[in-house]
Amino acid sequence: MMTVMSCITNEHNLLLVSVAALICLFGSAITLRLLNRAVSASGGQRFGWQFLAAVAGGGGVWTTHFVAVLAYEPSAPVSFDPVLTLLSLVIAMGGLVASFSVSGIRANRMFAPLGGAVVGLSYSAMHYTGMFAYSVNGVG
Repeated sequence: MMTVMSCITNEHNLLLVSVAALICLFGSAITLRLLNRAVSASGGQRFGWQFLAAVAGGGGVWTTHFVAVLAYEPSAPVSFDPVLTLLSLVIAMGGLVASFSVSGIRANRMFAPLGGAVVGLSYSAMHYTGMFAYSVNGVG
């Protein structure tokens, strides 16, 4: 545990870590408010609110992740593959669209946990895709 705390306090820009935490907080609040609108809607409007919530939520999680990665200050120069970076954003948003669509099915109580599993898998895929986009350039 001390190694993790030492890494955060000594190898990260704490201002950017704080910004990432605020983005996460506000992104979550906005996503929940939009989902609350989706619950009271029906048909195409329901999907529209779910889609908007997925864009906000996926964008919020992706931005939190990206800013937290930028907060890390390695001793070597780094770069990002733009295609993989954007793909990680699409994965986060697309995973939330699928998750909200699945969890919004009211016919069976098992759809909510299934939706949670979909969002967990999509965030994991977003993280790994984003980290594949991260390249530490050798010092030579």
